[in-house]
Amino acid sequence: MNIRKFTARNSGEAIKMVKKEMGDDAVILRTRTVSYSGGDAERPGRGIEVTAAIDYDGQGIRQPVRDVNEAIKVRSHELKEIKEAILFSDAGDILGPDFYFDRDIREKYNYLKSMGINRDIIGKIMSENRPLASSGGQGKSHLLQESLLKVMTKIKTDTGRHAEKGQKIYAFIGPTGVGKTTTLAKLAAQSALNSGMKAAMITLDTFRIAAAAQLEAYARIMGLPMEVAVNGKELNRAISKFSDYDRIFIDTAGRSPGSDQGNRDILSLFRDNDRVHGYLVLSATTQYKNMVHASERFANLPFQSYIFSKLDETEDISPMINFIISKGKPVSYFTTGQQVPEDIEIASKKRLASLLLSGIKEKSHSVSNEGSYNGSSCRP
Repeated sequence: MNIRKFTARNSGEAIKMVKKEMGDDAVILRTRTVSYSGGDAERPGRGIEVTAAIDYDGQGIRQPVRDVNEAIKVRSHELKEIKEAILFSDAGDILGPDFYFDRDIREKYNYLKSMGINRDIIGKIMSENRPLASSGGQGKSHLLQESLLKVMTKIKTDTGRHAEKGQKIYAFIGPTGVGKTTTLAKLAAQSALNSGMKAAMITLDTFRIAAAAQLEAYARIMGLPMEVAVNGKELNRAISKFSDYDRIFIDTAGRSPGSDQGNRDILSLFRDNDRVHGYLVLSATTQYKNMVHASERFANLPFQSYIFSKLDETEDISPMINFIISKGKPVSYFTTGQQVPEDIEIASKKRLASLLLSGIKEKSHSVSNEGSYNGSSCRP
């Protein structure tokens, strides 16, 4: 540390001397009045002594903002190069040497990655149809559309089931908390109120008192009949009671099938009745691995399609997209809120494509702002 004293007629002159000799990084340690032969008219014989110091070892901490910005830019560039190296290695393993020599292939790979599609599915999409992987210098907009189209071709939707003729029995299967009961009520209400069908409801979820009470409240509001069944015998009796109804909706418990008698009764119902269609209800907010775990828990129940609830609550649908593609079963409905019966929609590829594109735009905006620094604050 370098410490020096400066004497002048007044404090203003003393500060100027400090800055001239030691620079702007100098720190004022002390000021005091002293005898000074060159004092000014107001204070003859008196002056100001300023003690200042500068820590040469600490100057790097107080570099100008422009130097900080430059360091951030360098570090961001290094991170980008590392990411690109990992991307090239990863993508090259999937797509082979074409990835390194064909810009269109790289563009499409990047688009699919930006959608959140996992590497195995990307490899499958791009290897099954080589025109996707080599399109001869097309525009970026076309490349994005083609990439999105290939994702959509891997997704199945079950759009015509709601209009089928004859009696249909729908069983709602899935973990606790995903909204099975509310989803059931929405579809029952739409069948009865919008389509003019005779609809009835049955609950096997006697494990949770609130579940039966909730469904009973919906039944009362909508003017639909409802039965509670605690075993297979009562379930069959309830179904027989509603033999002249167009639609029967069955709510089930959210526990594992092997530990719940009600779900074992549902399994028996599936085996004995080809009119039964099982929906596995999952939340769109669930992580991919948890979706897989849930589907494995209920694999003993032969459900035919999925319903994804809480679509309005998720900001990233890529886990759902990856799950749908990897499992291969169709999607029937999305729920988008708590309102009964309004907040449910028939699953469509157009809706999923729109959500994926929105996700790409948000990620692009986030990346463009990465590493910004304004010199006064830094967001985590």
